[in-house]
This record gives sequence, structure tokens and C-alpha cells, in this order.
Amino acid sequence: MDLVPDLSFCIVARQGPEQLRAILQALYDTAGQIMFEVFVVDCGTGPGLAGMLGRHFPAVHLFDNPGQPSWAEASNLALRLARGRYLALWDDDLLCHPGCLHALLGFLDDTPEVGLAGPRIVDAVGRPEATMRRFPTLLSLLATVPAIGRDWPGQRWRDRHRYADRDLTVNVEVDWLQGAALFMRAEMLEEIGLLEEAYGDRYADMDLCWRARRAGWHVHSLAQAVAERLPGAGPVLPVPLAPPPWPALARFFWKKL
Repeated sequence: MDLVPDLSFCIVARQGPEQLRAILQALYDTAGQIMFEVFVVDCGTGPGLAGMLGRHFPAVHLFDNPGQPSWAEASNLALRLARGRYLALWDDDLLCHPGCLHALLGFLDDTPEVGLAGPRIVDAVGRPEATMRRFPTLLSLLATVPAIGRDWPGQRWRDRHRYADRDLTVNVEVDWLQGAALFMRAEMLEEIGLLEEAYGDRYADMDLCWRARRAGWHVHSLAQAVAERLPGAGPVLPVPLAPPPWPALARFFWKKL
């Protein structure tokens, strides 16, 4: 009889084989007694990924997607095959710190009302990445307009949207966690469904958290669980202003009506 893994990692690979090797090694080194499986969806990393996995991580399941699917499409491919009690979306440039996985799984085991949880993501010197969000409002969208967002009250609206008004070193319940490192309860996904692929690369994680909260599940950021973004890979605070993808936001607001 096959044992059900504690955790299934779903990784969309775009960075290259050597970086992914470091990411996977950190997961194996820190997992301890946690039984887990890994699904990697190759979205154009170039040659060498299959060979690297075959040499160093033969148990990893690899899927090739030369058509360059969106993040939501590639993630769903892995999520549909995952068998764990918990399923984790994990970026291919995030280094797992010791204790991170045990803290997250312990928290989820102890709080059955929580459907999604994620670690605190930092850079090499410990600066936090803005992975927590409140659901967007008209005011938070106005804060993305450069003429407004760089001055008060635009700065205040933007900070509130990104939970910059909260202490990032403590656990906090949030509206929405970005999908960089998102741990999900399997029964919650069975209830609300997978990522909505119409969102593509942006806001599918927001929509998932919104559907989860609407169904009564809670979303938490766990401060004692830490993952590190590799240098040059992703944004950390402060994040420059950028216009949001309006079609995705329009779709989200329409669903909320």
C-alpha cells in the first residue's frame, strides 16, 4: 500500500539546473522525517535539467512544457498529480532555512481551520519580501499611480495593501499570500478547486486565497518559518511602483460582485 506523503512540492522551473539543484538540496537537507514528493515543471530552463535531476534527485518527477505555459497552468499540472496531505507551491529560487518546513506543517496540523500558510521570505541580509497582501481596493490601486503613490496618502494606502503597517516578525492572518511559497491543505483544494488559469502569471494566488476565505478557511503568514530568496532573483522591500494587470483585476472584482 502506498503511503500518503506529508507534503508535495510543486515547482515551476525557469531559472536553470544549477540553481534548482541548490533549492532541492536545501529541501532534502531540512525535511528531516517529513515524507515528501517533488514535482518539477520545466518551463524553458534550457538543457541539463533532466540530467541534473537524474544524477542527484532521481525521485523527483519532471514534466517538460516547451510551450511556455503560464505560472498557473504549470502549477496546476503538478497540483493535479500531487498526493500529499499538504501541497506547496515553491519558487525555484527560494532556499529553505532549517526548521521552516517543520514549523509550517506543525502549524497546519495544529490549526485545522487554516487552509493556506506561508513562510517569511527574506533576502541574503534578512530584509523581508512583501509577500502578504490585503485584497485590492480602489484606494490601493490608485496608489500604483506614480503621481499619487509616492506621496501621502498614496504611500499609506500602498503600505496598508502590503501589510507594511504590521510587524513582519510575528505570525499574522492575512487576506492573501503570494504564491512564491504557499502551503495548502489538500482537502481545501478539493473543496474550492485549483488555481484559475485565466489569471495566467498574475493574481491566480490572490483569487485562490479569496475563494478559500469565502469558503471559511483562514490564511496565515508564519514568521518563524523562513525561506531565503537567492540574490538577483526576486523583489524585496521597497518595491518600485508598477501598474497592475488591469484585465486580471477586472476579472477579480467582477467575481466579487
